[in-house]
Amino acid sequence: MEKVNLKNNKAITLICSMLLVFMMSLAIGINADAAQKQSVKLPIFSSTTSYDLDGDGSKDSLYISSTMYGGVVSINRGYYDESYIINWGKSIVAWETDFYLYTLSNGNRYIGAYATGEYDEQLVHVIYRYTPGSLVKSLDVDRSLTNSLRGMEYTSEQVKVSGNTITVKYDTGLTATARYKFNVKYKPSSNKLKPTDTKYKVTVTKSGSKSFKVLKKFKTYKKVGSKKVSYTTKVGEKLKVVKICPKSKNAYVLLKRTSGKTGWVNFKKLSSYLR
Repeated sequence: MEKVNLKNNKAITLICSMLLVFMMSLAIGINADAAQKQSVKLPIFSSTTSYDLDGDGSKDSLYISSTMYGGVVSINRGYYDESYIINWGKSIVAWETDFYLYTLSNGNRYIGAYATGEYDEQLVHVIYRYTPGSLVKSLDVDRSLTNSLRGMEYTSEQVKVSGNTITVKYDTGLTATARYKFNVKYKPSSNKLKPTDTKYKVTVTKSGSKSFKVLKKFKTYKKVGSKKVSYTTKVGEKLKVVKICPKSKNAYVLLKRTSGKTGWVNFKKLSSYLR
């Protein structure tokens, strides 16, 4: 019987383990790079051939021009030339503009047009679905929720793409003393991007209050829009905002008592009821 060299076996095992760890880390790095490429900032006033816009496996020529009143997206796919005009809207003057290419795992491609005004005031952020021969508005990121909320803020960097989901990180002023953040996930539905839920968990910003004192009593309700009372508040008690439910005209927030009981109330009433 041959004598087994344990030292050599240990050395081989160590080398194999190191190679395995290296290959795993390399694979993770490749996956991370692939995920990052789902969201790409596009150059303005500079032609690029870095991206496959129609999904045919070949790179297409893209040129974007932008003004204070809108932008033009020009795409050349071999023998096909396409141009699309994007208007910021009536009476809107943009001081700074950005364009992004969002690519989902299912192959859907979107162009995000983002415009800000003086002092970084948010003006426009619209996402368009691109298919060969058409650029269709899929989501008005800003106005899909701001009809019912005040003080909505976010930047283009707060839009993330993962798999077949586009997540927008919203930041809103619920009361005069605090701002809250919540995430809305959108998924493709035909040419549109639709939210995956209607109620969202909120987190307070670092400078905001985590709880509020009741200025005058009011009723909270068991469900959004319901008339069934959950509890009536007491003057001086402290409440915590735990969820938000934005609607087209009104938004609702879920308030939690120190006892753990919760109830919904119309967002518009918060400023006069809480401090």
